[in-house]
Amino acid sequence: TQPGFVAFDQTRFADGNRAAFATDAGEITLALAGLDIDQHNGYFTRLPTPAEDPFPGFDLYNDFVFENDDGRFTLTLAGPAITPGHAYDLTFYAYDPGRPEVPFSSYGQTQSIAFTGIDGTTGRAGPITYTVGTHPTRIEQFKTTAAFTADAQGRITIEATDAFEDNEQCIRLSAIEIARRVAPNNITAN
Repeated sequence: TQPGFVAFDQTRFADGNRAAFATDAGEITLALAGLDIDQHNGYFTRLPTPAEDPFPGFDLYNDFVFENDDGRFTLTLAGPAITPGHAYDLTFYAYDPGRPEVPFSSYGQTQSIAFTGIDGTTGRAGPITYTVGTHPTRIEQFKTTAAFTADAQGRITIEATDAFEDNEQCIRLSAIEIARRVAPNNITAN
């Protein structure tokens, strides 16, 4: 896992696919629903070889949550750090380094993942598009950032979907970053 990030893993999310994270603004709980529980409970870690670590930070993409069947899953951010009706910049990282020797892998396929606010959350990010097995050359290569506004209860609920309906509908999410959006200063001219 990349320094500064916490890995998506089954141990951390053992409580019904929910995990709490401490932030400067208070606690945020991340809940995941619709993961591919038939395979690794929807959590996966690829172990890189030294030759596959092309830049510092590449390891960020080796841990991910996934859904291989339905082409969608949801994630919800909630807790004291989320203010109802306030906008937050969310950054999503999505990529699967793949393995050509794995018979059921989507190695060589193009994947495209979009993130859309649902259930009272507004906002849309992406898509992030990549070819499985084509390694990124920088950490920012497979990320997208957009503003999402929390619902009236202080939740940010997002549906991750596969933008390509004709492939295996493989969705990966490697990391999320959240930042409270600061309202621009009001400037008045005299």
